[in-house]
Amino acid sequence: MSIFEKIRRLPWQDLPEQLRFPDDDSLRVIPLGGLGEVGMNLMVYETRGRILIVDCGTMFPGDDYLGTQYLIPDLTYLKENAERIEAVFLTHGHEDHIGALPFLLQEGIRVPLYGTRLTLGLLRPKLTEWGLNVGNLCELVEAGERYQLGPFEIETIPVTHSIPDALSLAITTPQGVVFHTGDFKIDPTPPGSQRIDLARMREIGDAGVLALLSDSTNVGRAGRTGSELKVGPALTDLMRGHEGRVFIATFSTNVDRLQQVIDAAHATGRRVALMGRSMQSVSRVARQLGFLKFPPRTVTTPEKLEKLSPGKVCYVVTGSQGERSSALARIARGEHTQIDLCEDDLLVFSARAIPGNEDSIGKLINAAHAVGARVVQDRDESVHVSGHAARDEQRQMIEMIRPKFFIPVHGETRMLVPHGELARECGVENVIHIEDGAVLRVTREAAEIEGRVPAGARAVDAGTGLMLGAQELHDRHFLGNHGLLVATVSVDPRRRALAAPPAFEMRGLARNGHTDDALTGVVNRAISEYYQEASGYDSLEEALIQSLRRHWRRHSSTVIPYILPVVIERASSSS
Repeated sequence: MSIFEKIRRLPWQDLPEQLRFPDDDSLRVIPLGGLGEVGMNLMVYETRGRILIVDCGTMFPGDDYLGTQYLIPDLTYLKENAERIEAVFLTHGHEDHIGALPFLLQEGIRVPLYGTRLTLGLLRPKLTEWGLNVGNLCELVEAGERYQLGPFEIETIPVTHSIPDALSLAITTPQGVVFHTGDFKIDPTPPGSQRIDLARMREIGDAGVLALLSDSTNVGRAGRTGSELKVGPALTDLMRGHEGRVFIATFSTNVDRLQQVIDAAHATGRRVALMGRSMQSVSRVARQLGFLKFPPRTVTTPEKLEKLSPGKVCYVVTGSQGERSSALARIARGEHTQIDLCEDDLLVFSARAIPGNEDSIGKLINAAHAVGARVVQDRDESVHVSGHAARDEQRQMIEMIRPKFFIPVHGETRMLVPHGELARECGVENVIHIEDGAVLRVTREAAEIEGRVPAGARAVDAGTGLMLGAQELHDRHFLGNHGLLVATVSVDPRRRALAAPPAFEMRGLARNGHTDDALTGVVNRAISEYYQEASGYDSLEEALIQSLRRHWRRHSSTVIPYILPVVIERASSSS
């Protein structure tokens, strides 16, 4: 049996969902997001009846989630156990770790939110935008300190990542220490002042660790992740060697990358405009907190850049993942109010594609090539390095911590499984694979899956920011694949017949012989069937749906549209 078959047959599939577990000294590890997907990270630790949440993030939607802005974890378990939540502890300020907090707070869960300066700096305006006046709940933490939260003692260990002020957490519980890496890489020469504290990690490992939960994102990459400092010279060379305008697409929260872009522009005599709402918001916060510095007269407005020669211009834009509403997407489609891509422009993707976003990014690249722009991606030049540990760094982490139990987290199954295999190579005998919603009970002696809780992705509508239910998502998916038939039917209930000819409106359908006369005949038969005493239909609408579905199945193979009958009861004009 393969490892994938074993994972698919793990016992949580046969266990009923539970919303409460015994208030004993056992430690329960409950992932609500981040296991089986890249993003949507939310881990629950539970002991002695108290709950500690680590991170609460979003994820980019795939093509199946039409018209959605992002995905968040199912929060049912936390809503049902709100009175037992001790706090939320945040490892860093990326959206896939803090983006779902507004939805958690909107459920009335008011608990302390612990984070570093930059993490809370990025979180506060987000909460304000959602109308959540919970600033008094934000608790500032420092790297290298300890915090007692109910039965949990949390030590914060500084790590290097693609955003400053990132942390790993050593969580002491009644059963032992759990080491939660968060997102990390081992960068010996990071741009900022924060270094990963490898010495402290070794000390924690020497003292004994019950379980290690470690970032699996880059386990498929051999060797070590390059230092962020490699990117600056590459960007400088590209800007110096190009005579036209330069567009740099990157994550708004990659503050160190943004600093290197600005420094490269300054070194090559270019001026910079920051494009995109999140780019401007994050840069404002990072600058206020001292994580970002603008050289004099380097950063300006798009209006002022328009007056400069192309060789003096650099735009830093959101949209490196192809997000449809981003600045880059609107520029590429020619829908931006100020800027268009054109021939002789240079577009640099200073970011790696998150799995699932490749098609969206490809469309942007196609649009750029169509107008004659030059495109550079991370595989072409050293314009990007990952913020996640490659295989040798992950091996180093496992060998430093030396846990009794190893639980790979933060990644798709194709990442989690090889990470578990790496842990076994490092001598860890107890490798445990779980998925979102599984409840892992851990003691000093053993770890076993004892139940499951509601879990899965919940979609947020792109237009309203409101949650979409399963039925709305199903309807969107069905409409996108099958089309729509609206049948407006006027019925005279006294005569049990049509009061006027029906009207048919089709969207996304090929008529394929479905004439109005043919469909009218189907409607007439449906009305006749409905008014028979033993028809079995609860409503005329149901009778119309079933009759039209049968007709469509006979004449159009397996593609049956979404059928929406509109029934109007009125007397016919001849009565």
